[in-house]
Amino acid sequence: MSASKVYASVSKILQQVETSQISQIQKAAEMAAEAIAVDRFAVMFGTGHSFMPIMDTFPRVGCFPGWLPIYELASTVVPM
Repeated sequence: MSASKVYASVSKILQQVETSQISQIQKAAEMAAEAIAVDRFAVMFGTGHSFMPIMDTFPRVGCFPGWLPIYELASTVVPM
C-alpha cells in the first residue's frame, strides 16, 4: 500500500470520528479544562492497548501537569 493510500485511509477514519464524535470530544475537553482551571486533575484511564495514549499525558519537564494518567500494567504487555 502506498503512503498516499495510507494517508487517505487514515484521513477518512479521522473524518468519521470527527463527524460522529465531535460533541462528545468537545464535552470531554470542557470537563477537563474546568477541572484543571480549579486546580483539580483531568483523570485518564487505560488498559491493554488503550494505555498508550494515556502514557503520553504523564507530565514531563516543560509540559502542563493538569492530567492524572492511570493505567493498569498488569493487563498490558509492553516488550522491553
